[in-house]
Amino acid sequence: MLYVGIDLHKEKVYGIVMNENGELIKKEKFENEPEEFHKFLKNMEKAIVAIESTGFATPIYDFLEENGYETKVAHPLKTRARADTD
Repeated sequence: MLYVGIDLHKEKVYGIVMNENGELIKKEKFENEPEEFHKFLKNMEKAIVAIESTGFATPIYDFLEENGYETKVAHPLKTRARADTD
């Protein structure tokens, strides 16, 4: 199983992919466009994707779910607290 973290911004997206052991598989910055998500997620059929609940989250959530990705939406303050502890 792969785990994908997506940090959404208006024009750019920062994505990381880790395996179940927490090992970094992929880290990339790309344009906030559907075709760029397809490129980033290529060959990741068994992945859980987490995105922050932002103004851009709903269309991206819908896109990911429609393309077969199990998608979780995280509260921004809770993800910030987690990031600050690492």
